[in-house]
Amino acid sequence: DEALDYGLDGLFLVACLGLGYEPPVRDSFKQTHSLDPLDLPEDDPRWIKHQQSFFTAFVRRVNDLVRQKERATGRKIELIIEGQGGIARPGYREPEIGWENLPNWGAMPAYIEIETLARERLVDALAFWSFRDVDALPAAVRDNIRIVSRFRYMSAEQFTEENYHARVREAEKCGVSLLLINEARGALARSAWMYPGPPGPLFRLTQELISREQGGNRS
Repeated sequence: DEALDYGLDGLFLVACLGLGYEPPVRDSFKQTHSLDPLDLPEDDPRWIKHQQSFFTAFVRRVNDLVRQKERATGRKIELIIEGQGGIARPGYREPEIGWENLPNWGAMPAYIEIETLARERLVDALAFWSFRDVDALPAAVRDNIRIVSRFRYMSAEQFTEENYHARVREAEKCGVSLLLINEARGALARSAWMYPGPPGPLFRLTQELISREQGGNRS
């Protein structure tokens, strides 16, 4: 609620596997199952179902706050949730076009009830890392909410212009409505082809936005 008071256009929340062991969640699981979730594997079905109930309830509360703020201000506020299937899980998933080092944690955690969030329209969009995961989504999910993706590299060597354009093409193919570029730890700054001057894509995007705004002012 406090964040929304700053006039934000949206909230981007990241749900991580490996979290969710806070006392209220853990204690209620103990009461129900007489087991400590710390003694169980992360993927124990009983624990996942318990996490699902808490996380979905949390999203409902956040969605209520967002919609209340929309009604009070008349301003549209986007609510996007992204999943990260682990914090420090090593290794990589099968490579995708434009992304050779897609990390193992680049997956939606099992405790996110994708179909429920979409059916009840509790979010405006879900953010995925893998386009294979996007392609596997049921049609009903895509009919109700937007699908977006985040593109992140760990090194300037991987964040090449060729990979960038390949990833954009793949995003268009699978119907992703927004592709976020995220590499604040150095790779983006060292990739001269991305600089906000000609002929970099950030420069071209800026010019397109300026042109649209000028066109709107003329009309």
